[in-house]
Amino acid sequence: MSLTECLSALSLHDSAARLWLVIEALPIALIVVDRDGRIILANSESAKLFRYEEGALLGRGVDLLVPAESRPLHHLHVQRFFDAGVARKMGVGRRVQAEDGQGRTFPVEISVTPVETDEGPLAVAAIVDVADQRRIESELTTAQFVQRAMLPDPHPHFDGCDIFGVSKPAQLTGGDFFDFVALPDQRFAIAVGDASGHGFAAALVTAATRSYLRALARSEHSISKIVAIANHLLQRELTDGRFVTLFYAKLDPDHKRLQFTAAGHSAYLFSSQGELKQRLNSTGPALGWFEDSKFPSQTVEIERRDIMVVTTDGIEEAMDLDGELFGRGRVQDVVREHASACSSEIVQALFNAVRKFRVAQQDDATVVVVKFG
Repeated sequence: MSLTECLSALSLHDSAARLWLVIEALPIALIVVDRDGRIILANSESAKLFRYEEGALLGRGVDLLVPAESRPLHHLHVQRFFDAGVARKMGVGRRVQAEDGQGRTFPVEISVTPVETDEGPLAVAAIVDVADQRRIESELTTAQFVQRAMLPDPHPHFDGCDIFGVSKPAQLTGGDFFDFVALPDQRFAIAVGDASGHGFAAALVTAATRSYLRALARSEHSISKIVAIANHLLQRELTDGRFVTLFYAKLDPDHKRLQFTAAGHSAYLFSSQGELKQRLNSTGPALGWFEDSKFPSQTVEIERRDIMVVTTDGIEEAMDLDGELFGRGRVQDVVREHASACSSEIVQALFNAVRKFRVAQQDDATVVVVKFG
């Protein structure tokens, strides 16, 4: 039976005495207020929440529990509630402040229900401290803002290539990232990474990884060393078995050459017709597993209109109702079907195919496509 049903049943019978039995047994802060705004019942959870001795709230005005600046209007709100006689929620989607016995203010959400008793109309208020929830929401919003600000232009201009990338987190923030870094002599680097997990913690890891890679690209020419140093730095920071998979490539369109290294990650290289030419497989373990890992590079010759596709687990491991994975085969089918399209259209086609296939998005998903001129 819900709280409202309990209160309705009680209102048909005795009085506040029976009402007390219900509210004292419930594991949330509950107070009962009469039409004059006096607290006539307050359970032990409310005493804990507002830091008063049990019984100390009885007979006091309910405006004692709101900040001083809000008290002049509070009595008016109480009277309006009794006149309307309709249950309502406060603090959902906006800030409602309460004040405890030590003068601490904190955000709350309040559900107020009218109850008719033998003693007259009463209001039962269920009060929830949402300070931690608001703090977490604020942190997530900040992390989301920072992560979005760090994402590169999804359609950068590099001579000799048509490039497009999109990352879609499963939550407000995610563990996937991609980046494009301009290098001397018309070359550029591409990084696509996937931190284990998703959400706020994974977002912090991706921010650190991206920052390390960008800083190292300015001073180090060897992509093997860039990834090895990033691994060394991350290995000291990652805890609880966390890791990052990474595909890192240096592209030289003028000389039709692609050099890559990969830490537990892979990519595809297709012909202009969409036929798979080569899997660009991992050359080392995921970042964060071993401090002294090596990440040898490989060089691949590319031809005009070749297509490189880099995805994260949220694409290949998307799952349908029967538990079947989207898989590499479907990725190849989509690219083959859209091989003549521009890079942004191939990216969108992959996301559309995954969205139609899966039940729901369970993991962050990223796709970067490079079409060589």
